Amino acid sequence: MENLRIMTATGLPVRAIAAYNTCFVPEATAACTFVSMAPEGPRTFRPPEEAPDAASPPPLLHRERIINLAAKNKIEAIKELVDLLARQPGVADGEELLGAVLERERDMSTAMGCGCAMPHAKVASVRDFTMAVGLSREGIPFDADDGVPVHIVVLIAGPLTGPFEGQRRYLKILGQVSAVLADDARREAILAAGTAEAVYQAFKDVR
Repeated sequence: MENLRIMTATGLPVRAIAAYNTCFVPEATAACTFVSMAPEGPRTFRPPEEAPDAASPPPLLHRERIINLAAKNKIEAIKELVDLLARQPGVADGEELLGAVLERERDMSTAMGCGCAMPHAKVASVRDFTMAVGLSREGIPFDADDGVPVHIVVLIAGPLTGPFEGQRRYLKILGQVSAVLADDARREAILAAGTAEAVYQAFKDVR
């Protein structure tokens, strides 16, 4: 499907997102503040270095886990993405995952600024780390510090693994996703993408 250009009520142009269904997102966003997020404690962190001889796992994101969100609030957005992940064999209990993600969201908003949010949780019913990406046309209120509605939601789910290696990879994944979303060029490319493939390419190195 070709990209379409229309004008919003404010006169700003928007592009069509042709990723499994039609959705429109802003071509340009207002000034914003981006904050990296750690799973616990301080929200700014440096992920651990990867061992030189460590085997590289496959990409976390699959093309079929990129959708356009119908959600009008953050709870609905999280539910849509959890439902998407719950359809895969590696997630045995979507309700457990949803409860854990929403509990974290109640403790502290996972909005990162600049129209991005990264809800995440680790639960026993998830076999391995996985992720899904949702895009929103209008933007979703997410209690962001900068007040900017969220247009990109990245949900990350992981297993309850050992205290060192599991947490080490968890931090690494959160750092990789944060790096993508903090990059102005890649973030704008996601918003202007015409296909799910373009969104996948932005996150293909998250492992």
